Amino acid sequence: MLDSDQMWDALEAEYQLMNFDLVSENVATETQHFWFAKKGEWARVEISGNNSIIFVRNSSSISRENKSKNIYIQENISDTFRYNGFDPRQTLLENPSAVTLHPFGKALPTGYYELLFPTGIAQSLIINQAVGLENIKIVGEEVVAGRKTIIISRMPKNHLYWVDAETGIILRAQLFGDAYHWQIQFEAQKIIYGENIPEAIFQFVPSKDSRNVTPLEYQE
Repeated sequence: MLDSDQMWDALEAEYQLMNFDLVSENVATETQHFWFAKKGEWARVEISGNNSIIFVRNSSSISRENKSKNIYIQENISDTFRYNGFDPRQTLLENPSAVTLHPFGKALPTGYYELLFPTGIAQSLIINQAVGLENIKIVGEEVVAGRKTIIISRMPKNHLYWVDAETGIILRAQLFGDAYHWQIQFEAQKIIYGENIPEAIFQFVPSKDSRNVTPLEYQE
């Protein structure tokens, strides 16, 4: 997990997010589809559900579209900007409390990016186990999305992670909270490493009925 970003250059993954309210028994479901290339310099994320979002980053721009609101923004990346690669270990060395350890800062429209870039999770597991704040155990093995995983238990947070045995990416996570009043499950339905992803995937084309707005209008 700590060196997971070194294990792949490109990938396509589709995850299902299920949010269970264990009191009302309501379940909210959405699909999150990821394409990453060039170790994260290029990215596309499509979120389908009650709040449909598209995020695209390539070498020249970052684009976001809220399909539920029919609005989008597109911001050019300066010609002077140079992507020097992604090294979360160096980030941790410079700032041990860093919590945004992926190539997109806070731009990525999902709270679950850290499962695909799990260096920060791995660091916290190691440190918290060492100082006695958490009890970390390997509790089994299972196949998820056709991949062998190692199941890690994290207490007292009451988290379970199914970690790809080869790449360290978390393919399934179960998170319990509020005295078991809710549960979140984030699970890979498919994942393909090293795929030759067409460049067209990383070109943003807004929906026909979507309008261009300012960043402030987009956030409203």
